[in-house]
Amino acid sequence: MSIRELEEEIIEIEKVKEHYKSGSIEWNNIDAIITEKKRKLSRLKKREDGEEDDVLGGCVGDCSRCGGCT
Repeated sequence: MSIRELEEEIIEIEKVKEHYKSGSIEWNNIDAIITEKKRKLSRLKKREDGEEDDVLGGCVGDCSRCGGCT
């Protein structure tokens, strides 16, 4: 699941949550689902940021920088 798809799913679930009374069992269950999906979203974003760092931190032609070319 992509970040965008997960964000859209969270928005849809939050809309459903609005139909329940705060503190009700249903509201709490939906809130727990949203919390878990937000955690997953955070992990996906961190992973994506890490991949971008890897690309940006790649070889820049300075072999003394990482020792990878020697």
